[in-house]
Amino acid sequence: VLILEGEKDVETARKAGFVATCNPTGAGSWQDQYSNYLIGRTCFIIPDNDKAGEDHAKTVHLSLLKSDPSTKAYILR
Repeated sequence: VLILEGEKDVETARKAGFVATCNPTGAGSWQDQYSNYLIGRTCFIIPDNDKAGEDHAKTVHLSLLKSDPSTKAYILR
């Protein structure tokens, strides 16, 4: 699953055949409850190239890792 920052990026990824998602209202808005929907998945977090994107990616990464041991999460830069 690709985890992106915005809906437009998600739609672009889906059109290319990927499974993709994002959280509402962009960077800085991830809630731990979102990780529950991704338990057992392998997730690739792709941040925007700015400080807010990097911080958001780290938050999502940690949230996914603590959600369940079967969830794999990687930040792609």
